[in-house]
Amino acid sequence: TVGPIIHNPIVVERLEGDGLQVLPEDPREWDKFDLEGCTVIIRSHGLGPKAMGELERRGAHIIDATCSIVTKALRSAKSLVKDDYKLVIVGSSTHPEVAAIVEHLDGEAVVVSDPEEAVAWLEDEDEMPERVGVTAQTTISQDSLQAVVEVLHENVRNLKVLNTLCKTTQRRQR
Repeated sequence: TVGPIIHNPIVVERLEGDGLQVLPEDPREWDKFDLEGCTVIIRSHGLGPKAMGELERRGAHIIDATCSIVTKALRSAKSLVKDDYKLVIVGSSTHPEVAAIVEHLDGEAVVVSDPEEAVAWLEDEDEMPERVGVTAQTTISQDSLQAVVEVLHENVRNLKVLNTLCKTTQRRQR
């Protein structure tokens, strides 16, 4: 797998005992692995196109287990960028899901994790964007998304929010 298959170290350790190898998330660290003919599972967070291309170049057989909700979030983000919205992704820039989406968009996105970062981004802009589109890391809370949207709503003339939150995660968070 590229990165741990799930957020449960006990299960990952058990799977490693059964032969699972966890690749580092950075493809530059894959040289010590012979991936030719190996099956590599892409976990639910997805993977950026550069890493996916590197797996293909190294001859890996890829099983893409990207969550359908993450795939929908990527499609939503691409749609907003295509429609000339400045894209804001609410989430963590270091989260694998967000990093993969940003890579798919060639960096055409701003990632903010909270209202303070949204304010700082707006203050850093040379001129206020006319159109801002918002998506979210699928696993953040509704409250986190709403807090950033409120800041943007106060400052942006044309704001389009596509709710990409995972309903299952929201239920678990509640």
